[in-house]
Order: sequence, then structure tokens, then C-alpha cells
Amino acid sequence: MFGTKKMTSQTFINEKNIIKNKDIYYGAYSRYLSDIIRVILGVLPFFLSAQTFLLDKKSNAYKTIHTKTISSHQIIFIRTCSIMTLACLPVLLFSFYFIIKLSIIHQVSLKAILIFYKILILWTTPTLLFTIALGILLTIMFHSYLGVIVQIVIWFTNLNIGANAVEGHYGYLLIPRHNTLFNARYFYNNYNELLMNRISYCCLDIIIILISIWIFDLKRRGVTRNGEVTFHRNQN
Repeated sequence: MFGTKKMTSQTFINEKNIIKNKDIYYGAYSRYLSDIIRVILGVLPFFLSAQTFLLDKKSNAYKTIHTKTISSHQIIFIRTCSIMTLACLPVLLFSFYFIIKLSIIHQVSLKAILIFYKILILWTTPTLLFTIALGILLTIMFHSYLGVIVQIVIWFTNLNIGANAVEGHYGYLLIPRHNTLFNARYFYNNYNELLMNRISYCCLDIIIILISIWIFDLKRRGVTRNGEVTFHRNQN
């Protein structure tokens, strides 16, 4: 369940000092929890995105949506936020439970909680948003669960690359790995690398969402394959 890392007694002492003084213990547990959660968030929210848009077709709600005066970017933005909220809620609730259990072992403080959620949010949000954004884009394009194959390939590839160093591997991975309570020095030494990774994926997420809005708007205005007009915004 945990990653392993050989270390000397001096390295072990240094690690303990970092975890105690910089992580205040909660940071170490947050990294470990984030590693587990991101493996789940790297694929499951895709189905939420796909189901949300496929239900429009199944219930014929798309006929109403396509003729409404509300803009395409508003529709995509509202749905993205809704799916994000729905996907984050279980994570948030479990994190509360996790902290309560952790407080039995280590004294809780405001600083410790802030460190815990800083790491959790930094680590999980870009991955979650990428999964949701890609789910929206591919579902708008294909009108099916076909895009799941693409997401699973990305997810599986990242897990396999990260499996080479589960105790600490960031780089360009969608799912950076840190499956250990230790290796804190690696985290702080490579924090800028992790930060750039997360910022890069946030930028990519925004680009994917913008492309989704563009394609969705084309479909609402009646532009489809072969130039055939099948729907107009003002159609009754």
C-alpha cells in the first residue's frame, strides 16, 4: 500500500525532522492521501461529464438548450462547475473524516490544517479539472462514451510511468506520485517542479474547456459535418 524507500539512520532522522517541523505531520499525510485520491480522480469524473451531456440527447433536452438565448460559454461553465462540485464533495467529506482520525494521533492546529488542504488542493484540482474537461470535450464531439477509451489510455499510461517511482515522481505526469509518508525532502526540493506541473495542467484544462465551448457553439448554431445545417438557435 505504501511506497518503500531505503534510507540511512541519518536520512531517517532528517526526514522525521522535516515532517515534524515543515509538514507538521499533516502535510505528509496529505501527500499520501492525495496520491490515492488522484488515481481515482484521474478517470471517474470523466463518466460524470459524459453522462451529463449524454442525458441531454436521451431526454431530448438538447432541443431546448440549443434554442435558448443563454450563451454556450455560460452553459459549459455552469456544467463544469456543477460537475466539479459533485466530484469534490466526496473528497471534501472524506478529508474531514481523515483529519478527525489523524487528530487522534497528532495534535491538530490551524497551520496544520492549512498545510493539509494546500497540498490536497494543489495536487488534486488540476487532475480533476483535466478529467472533467476532457470528458466534456470528447462527449460533445462524439455524443457517446467513446471518449472513455482515450481517458483510460491517458490514465493507465500515467500510472505505469509513475509506478517506476511511486515514492516520488512529478515531472509532466497528470497524476504525480508520492505514495509514502516519507521522502519529504524530495517534495520540498522538487516543489517548483510540481508547481509548474500543476500550473501547466490548469492552463491545458482551460484550453480544453475553450475548445469545448467553441465546438458546442458550432453545434448550437447548426454547423455539423459536411456543412449540413441541422439546428438553429432560434428554431421553435
